[in-house]
Amino acid sequence: MNRTAPAMILVFATMYAGVVAQEDQRQSVSAFQLRRFAAMVRNDADAVAECLSDDLTYTHSGGETETKAQFLETLRTGRIHYERIEPTDVDVRLYGDVAVMTGRSTMHVRSDGELQVLSIKFIEVDRWTERHWQMVAWKSTRESAAAPTPSRSVLQTPGPGQAGSRGQGAAYRPGNGVSLPTLIREVKPQYTSEAMQAKIEGTVMLECVVAPDGSVTDVQVTRSLDAKFGLDDVAVQAAKQWKFRPGMRNGEPVPVIVTIELTFTMKKDD
Repeated sequence: MNRTAPAMILVFATMYAGVVAQEDQRQSVSAFQLRRFAAMVRNDADAVAECLSDDLTYTHSGGETETKAQFLETLRTGRIHYERIEPTDVDVRLYGDVAVMTGRSTMHVRSDGELQVLSIKFIEVDRWTERHWQMVAWKSTRESAAAPTPSRSVLQTPGPGQAGSRGQGAAYRPGNGVSLPTLIREVKPQYTSEAMQAKIEGTVMLECVVAPDGSVTDVQVTRSLDAKFGLDDVAVQAAKQWKFRPGMRNGEPVPVIVTIELTFTMKKDD
């Protein structure tokens, strides 16, 4: 009887089982990270708390370091609100019951009411407890010295309430029984690389029609900032993705003309 073959099969089976177990752990900790990000976007501080170790150190991309209690207070007070988190290039390394994750992420963060879109690199350390993963450390750094985003979006009433010809038919201006549409989804335009290099800052004024279904149509630039490097175009493209509760007249939704002001500012690090 050849005893070597069964022994080799046992060794290979053990090695394979170890590889499978490690891959399961990688998938488990990656799923844990996505659940934590989702809880942060929901601003569910209780769910986030379950994901954090009591000895957490959380270092923001601006350099501020918080404890678990301080980070949760930041979420609960709304001082920072994570509107969208998009991780990429995530790598997971395992060291026993500890996982080290590195990667990049685009963070859509509203800080003190102002939306910023940050491109960051991060390192995250997680530890397996008896029941689940918990994060013990997070540190992020911005990938560029500037995080250029429009710093201000303003919805304005363009004039008195009366019908006028726009696009495919008549549209009303708010007032005289016509209500101003209410913004429910805002999409921020991003700097083009050429406009960023040229350090262009300023305001694009747009006039558009909010249709009875709340969509944005017939967007026109009424004050140009940059037609050469594309800021006018990205402002128009972003405005077309906005969503409203429509304006009303006599209890019925009607097309309403509104003015949108988008201000582009090169946000500098502190």
